[in-house]
Amino acid sequence: MGETTVREALIFSALLRQPAETPKQEKLDYVDAVIQMLEMESFANAMVGEVGAGLSVEQRKRLTIGVELAAKPELLLFLDEPTSGLDGQSAWSIIRFLRKLADAGQAILCTVHQPSGELFCSFDRLLLLKKGGETVYFGDIGSQASNVIDYFSARGDLTFKDGENPAEFMLEVIGAGASSTTKQDWHSLYKESPMATQLQHDLEGIAKESSAREVRPEDEKRGSRQYAVGTMTQLRLVIGRQLTFQHRNVTYMGAKIGLNLLAGLFIGSSFWAQGQNLSVASLQNKLFAVFMALVISTSLAQQLQPVIINLRSLYEVRERPSKMYSWPVAVTAYLIGEVPWNLIGSTLFWAPWFWMIRFPGGQRAVFNWGLIQIFSLYWSTFATALAVISPNPL
Repeated sequence: MGETTVREALIFSALLRQPAETPKQEKLDYVDAVIQMLEMESFANAMVGEVGAGLSVEQRKRLTIGVELAAKPELLLFLDEPTSGLDGQSAWSIIRFLRKLADAGQAILCTVHQPSGELFCSFDRLLLLKKGGETVYFGDIGSQASNVIDYFSARGDLTFKDGENPAEFMLEVIGAGASSTTKQDWHSLYKESPMATQLQHDLEGIAKESSAREVRPEDEKRGSRQYAVGTMTQLRLVIGRQLTFQHRNVTYMGAKIGLNLLAGLFIGSSFWAQGQNLSVASLQNKLFAVFMALVISTSLAQQLQPVIINLRSLYEVRERPSKMYSWPVAVTAYLIGEVPWNLIGSTLFWAPWFWMIRFPGGQRAVFNWGLIQIFSLYWSTFATALAVISPNPL
């Protein structure tokens, strides 16, 4: 979310994804450790912003890694192409951070496509799949990719040349290069290799160890949860983030407040002092003034829907797969996040609209103001309902 800072994004992930039993201060301290580990101190309090206007691509990659790391994964940190879209220097910087995490004991599963030789040699093990998802190689890479080079050189028709990229070499050997072909069935060769035999032996050992291990009650309880924290904690954190988002989204808030105020002034001045006139024509004017007050909600709804759709996309792509919070919590946060600004906006509309037309005051004014607030709640709820089922902003 572009309206949050780097630190806030990490804290949000830590508070929602680390177990509820973990003290809050411990989670916050861990966020500070993540910031130091990924060397993000210089921009920890910077706004994420939109692509091209906020953080750089490399900084966004670091933040993405940090968000996953802030969840404090017990077993594995999975990253999908963390170096894609980066230049050579930035890609090496990201891999250096991952290497630091791995050396600190964090298991990392990472997908990469066409890495440079230097990046390729930074990894410990390689799982190479050919077209169709069949395994071609699964084992240690070795120093300077020596294991990979020896394996494919011994079974292929090509010879590795000094200075050649090991990643490109193995793709050429198995026929996955731009213009290369092969007659070898590399999947069958792998299944007959000592690597496959050793892997099967290791898997059997892991299975036996897992079956013999006694499951602790707290681990069983934690594993049965769909989300790391309870619904009320989710609501508090997500609503808080939504309110912060609304406060910092100056363009949207300015458009909402401006439209309410200008519409109130325009309608009020168009039907100036018609409220005190008891003629039939004046009654028609007052009815039309009320009608125009209702119609303005369509423009306000059109302002709201793209915002909700973008928030929904963020939830569907990142936050729901990560099990941060539930869908009902997300929708509730969308609705509650609009309430304070709807209260301000509708009041700014109502004041010139009501008093310039000179409707009867006193208790009637309070009642009329209350109806306007109820109507603002209605149209924002209806607009949100449409937004959460719409495929795109159009």
